[in-house]
Amino acid sequence: MEYVLLPKLKLMDSLQHRAPLWAQLFIAIFYLALITVASSMGGNASPEFDLTNPSLLLMLKIGQVILVTITFIVPVMLFSYVMRAEKLAFLPLKKMPNWRALIVALTICLFALPLVSGTAQWNANMHLPSFMSGIESWMRVKENIAGETIKVFFVNNTLGNMFINLFVIAFMAGLSEEIFFRGFLQRLFIENKMNKHIAVWLTAILFSAIHLQFFGFIPRVLLGAVLGYLYVFTNNLWVPIIAHTVNNGFAVVMAYLTGSMESDPLTKNGQETISPMLVLSSALLITIQLVFLYRIQRKKLSDLIDTIESK
Repeated sequence: MEYVLLPKLKLMDSLQHRAPLWAQLFIAIFYLALITVASSMGGNASPEFDLTNPSLLLMLKIGQVILVTITFIVPVMLFSYVMRAEKLAFLPLKKMPNWRALIVALTICLFALPLVSGTAQWNANMHLPSFMSGIESWMRVKENIAGETIKVFFVNNTLGNMFINLFVIAFMAGLSEEIFFRGFLQRLFIENKMNKHIAVWLTAILFSAIHLQFFGFIPRVLLGAVLGYLYVFTNNLWVPIIAHTVNNGFAVVMAYLTGSMESDPLTKNGQETISPMLVLSSALLITIQLVFLYRIQRKKLSDLIDTIESK
């Protein structure tokens, strides 16, 4: 069902869902609002753990896996089973991605490094107007809490801990967030006749906002948009899942190799400013790769249609 490549083709009207598409989208947005409010109401103190206790750190990571599963994966599965005529097949996870699409996605992850680092550096130095100083203080408190929480995952800098972090921070985050944001929310936006570009960017904004890390908001929006287009142009959820996993995994491996989660080979830990030309070049290369991927998938679909019509 290549609705993302051929907008003029209608969705399967014969599907009889238990709720109209607009109601399904309302449920998705309402749930997203609930978990966002719940996250924003967290305490204003940094978490304190006995960092010398490996068992406690392991339990923290197991808890994180359970949390993202309950928050993002289980609700989508329940929604699919109850609300969708195709039930669990609503999420296109059975079909493995085309190898060319995967290569393009992984290349994009590499090309995106200057764009992400440059916009992150600019975003981190952002200041709100003086009359919004109270809001900025709240934003920085939330940012510090999130940063301190993440640092706990990298206390034990061993090879074994790196592999655990790859599973928790890279794979589980990539799997759960892509299932919810791209496979669930973005798809419902498009099924409700929203322009696919608006759907991609709106989902990316919501994806970034729910992290409550405002001084990393812009690079996360850009990353979310790239992941959204990877799903739109391939109609295969594994492509953004793998790209998301690789992106997070790169940060995990760099933290292991350098001993610091704040390491950035492009900025030398923030001591150097990334050239705007390098950032623009990164954005251009990403755009070229996405267009290339779009043309590959469109030609593939065109050949499939020709084959069907010739029979």
